[in-house]
Amino acid sequence: MTDPSAYAPSIITRFWAKTAIAADCLCRLCAVAGNPGAKCVTWTAAMTKCGYGRFTVEGRRVVPHRFAYEYLIGPIPAGLELDHLCKVRNCLNVTHLEPVTGRENLLRGDTVNARNAAKTHCIRGHEYTPENTLHARPSKRNPNGQRECRTCRRERDRAKRQRAKSSS
Repeated sequence: MTDPSAYAPSIITRFWAKTAIAADCLCRLCAVAGNPGAKCVTWTAAMTKCGYGRFTVEGRRVVPHRFAYEYLIGPIPAGLELDHLCKVRNCLNVTHLEPVTGRENLLRGDTVNARNAAKTHCIRGHEYTPENTLHARPSKRNPNGQRECRTCRRERDRAKRQRAKSSS
């Protein structure tokens, strides 16, 4: 993205006109901080279905929280993405944004993917270690290519061979 400070003042004015300070902010950061400067600054204009803001600058779509971060703080380091520490997707408060790796951002989330990625053991109690973990390619049984416990896979395959042997 082009350096936001290089844009005409009218673009910056138009951008900030589409924001509001949350009057009754209930995000987890604001509840802990207890100071008025900690409140979420929310995007009030166009949004994606997922709840992130949308803004157009010179015919290009821009993500408002990235625009605000780069305007007020500076470039986002290569290979990193912004994590909303407050968990409010349309928040632009740069104190609520932290550049992290994609994996760290995933692990911090409150999603099924985050919960599964944070698991250290399979459902039968075997530890996920590099030696005991298969990263399956997408298939009918594993449409997202999830990781799989090698020990459980071996036991399942052994039982399958045993059933086939006994039925023939």
